[in-house]
Amino acid sequence: MAPGGLASAPRDFVRLGGLVLFKADDSQTGDELHAVPLRLLDDYAIEGYGEACPGTGGSAPTIAANGTPRPGGGFALQLDEALPLAPAALLLSPGAAWLSLGSCALHVGVPLFTVPVGVDAAGRAALPVPVPAAAAGAKLDFQYAVLDPRGGLAGAASATAGLEVVLGS
Repeated sequence: MAPGGLASAPRDFVRLGGLVLFKADDSQTGDELHAVPLRLLDDYAIEGYGEACPGTGGSAPTIAANGTPRPGGGFALQLDEALPLAPAALLLSPGAAWLSLGSCALHVGVPLFTVPVGVDAAGRAALPVPVPAAAAGAKLDFQYAVLDPRGGLAGAASATAGLEVVLGS
C-alpha cells in the first residue's frame, strides 16, 4: 500500500462486521486481500439486511438509523410504515439470525433484548440510542416488530428488515 509510482491500487471494498476488506495489486505479486479494522478508520457502519415482513394492507414497516453512532453521541432508530397506534418492540442483539416464524423471519439473534415502543397515528416511532465510550467498535443488530393481526410474523406481527450498526470509535 503505497502512493505514487509504487501504488497498489486498492479496490473492491467490502465491509464484513468490524472489518473493511479490499484487494490491492502492486503490479508485481498480483491481487492480495487486505483487511483493516473499521475502528482504525475512525468510522462506523449502518447496513440493512434481510426482508421486512408485511402486515395489514400489505405494507411492511421500515427501520432506519438517524444520527452518528459514535461514543459520546447517539443516534435514533426510526420506525416508519407501521400499523398506526399499534404496540411495537425494538429487538436488539449483538448478533444476526434468520429464524423463520410463519412466512417471515426474525433477523436478530440471542441474547435478545426488547424495548417497548408506541407507534403514533402516522405509523411512526423513534427511539434514541445513546452511545457510551465503552461501546466503541461494538456491533449491534436491530429489528422492530409491530403487533398486527394480519402480520406475516407468526400471524400476529409485522416486522422490519434487520439493521446492523457497528459503532464508531
